[in-house]
Amino acid sequence: MEAKIVITKRMLNKSIIDANKSVVDFAKKYLTTTFCDLENGEKTTVPAVFEDDTATEIRLYRRPRGDKLMSIKDIKKHVSVGDTITFKHEAGLTYVEVRGKDNVITLTPRNHFVRVCVEKAA
Repeated sequence: MEAKIVITKRMLNKSIIDANKSVVDFAKKYLTTTFCDLENGEKTTVPAVFEDDTATEIRLYRRPRGDKLMSIKDIKKHVSVGDTITFKHEAGLTYVEVRGKDNVITLTPRNHFVRVCVEKAA
């Protein structure tokens, strides 16, 4: 199962990513806390690290009006407008991949089994 988000200028500038249906479904199936577990105005974090071992976190949260959102701490250092973030689950491993133009950066899990890969789009 995969979930994809194409990064827009607004998402990058505000560090707010709208969780589309594929991301919500993915979180529900593979993450320990899901958007369904969060009340409006609540958030949860999933610890992760970038490939260079820099600590980060994936935040899932709901606005008071119920919008489902997410952010990845320090993502601006690794992602550009137009890059695609892909959440994947393979062989018991859940991870996020970001496709861009230049390279691949992988986030590996700390406490939860979440890894985020960054690959710059062509």
